[in-house]
Amino acid sequence: MPILDWVQDAIFYQIFPDRFARSTRNPAGSLPFEPWDSPPTPHGFKGGDLYGVIEKLDYLKDLGITALYLNPIFESASNHRYHTFDYYNVDPLLGGNGALLHSAKQSVHIPAFKVKVVETTGAGDAFNGGFAVALGEGREPVEAARFGVATAALSVTKPGTANSMPRRNEIDAMLARGAL
Repeated sequence: MPILDWVQDAIFYQIFPDRFARSTRNPAGSLPFEPWDSPPTPHGFKGGDLYGVIEKLDYLKDLGITALYLNPIFESASNHRYHTFDYYNVDPLLGGNGALLHSAKQSVHIPAFKVKVVETTGAGDAFNGGFAVALGEGREPVEAARFGVATAALSVTKPGTANSMPRRNEIDAMLARGAL
C-alpha cells in the first residue's frame, strides 16, 4: 500500500481532548468537571473539548505540528473515550455533533440536523460533496458548511451509499425547514 505524499513529512501530535484544552464556548462547560490543575483520576473528566483544540491550533502550528491524531471523540462513560457506547455521536462534553468550521476569521459550530438514522456509510462523503458544491456556488464558508451538514444528514436516512445521496431539492427543503 503506498504512503500518501502528505503523510511522509507530517509531524503528528496526539491529542487527548478531555485533557488538552477547555474552551468557554462549549455549552457543556458549566458541568462540574474536576479542577484543571488537579492530579488526573481514572474516571474524572477535566472538561477539555474540541473548541479548545481549535483555539490552540496556532500554538500547535508554532510548534511545527502539521497533522493531528485525536483520541476517540464518540460518546463514552470514560474520559479517554476508548469505552465508546455510541459511535454515531460526538460526545456532547466535547462539543457534540455537527461541523466545526475554523478559519483565520472565525470558529463556528454548525449543529447537526435531527434525523432518523438508517445507515451512516457515506455521510462524510456527502458532507464533503455538499460543502464543495456550496463553495463552488459562491456561498460563504459557514453557509457552505451548513449545506454540507444538511447533505450528510439526509444521506444517513436511507440504506446504501449511492442510494442515500440526497438530491438538490431534498437539501434545499431541509435547509428551508431549518429543522436542527
